Amino acid sequence: MEFDLDVERWRIPVQSSGSSNSRGALEDVGRDLADLVSEGNAVLGCLRKVGRLVDYVGFLVRLTQAPGIVGALDVRWWRLGGDRAGVPVLVRWLQTRGGKARTKRVLRVRREVVDGVAVPEMRELLWELVGLYGELSEMWERLSRVLRGGRLMRGYVARGGYVGKVERIAQRVVELHGEVERVLLDRGVRVEKRFRVEEVVA
Repeated sequence: MEFDLDVERWRIPVQSSGSSNSRGALEDVGRDLADLVSEGNAVLGCLRKVGRLVDYVGFLVRLTQAPGIVGALDVRWWRLGGDRAGVPVLVRWLQTRGGKARTKRVLRVRREVVDGVAVPEMRELLWELVGLYGELSEMWERLSRVLRGGRLMRGYVARGGYVGKVERIAQRVVELHGEVERVLLDRGVRVEKRFRVEEVVA
């Protein structure tokens, strides 16, 4: 005798109460899964914003330094340790003996390095930008590890205060952009329209 093995169509006698059969348990599992999907979307949304802010900080880091200066700081996205997605990396642009440019990862930035590469009027601005990059890089690492490591927990984003941190950094980066722009204009540097703060955050 052959049977229909689609168990979901079977008419199995069960207790009338939903909590006394598998349907009630599945409803609980479904709610948990929906919560995890929602939390995953929240983490992914935070990651998107953090990534955009890393790019913004990198853009401003480049503006605070004299063009072509050896040892200039920069923000790049590298694949490290077999990571399929890139991770933000702070680097310095150096020269080989043959005169070719190369990048070297910087794990810790000393103040004298910042002072040596920044436009004099923007040393403090660059130093603060490097600090903001450090915060963003740490958030990127934590959020991406949780998302890809399957260790999502309900309320992770809220408990970590990530939304508030991202908003605080975003506000400060916009303010720093305005300060960088003012210094450049005071120095007589022409700032292209697409680089101006009102164009970037419009």
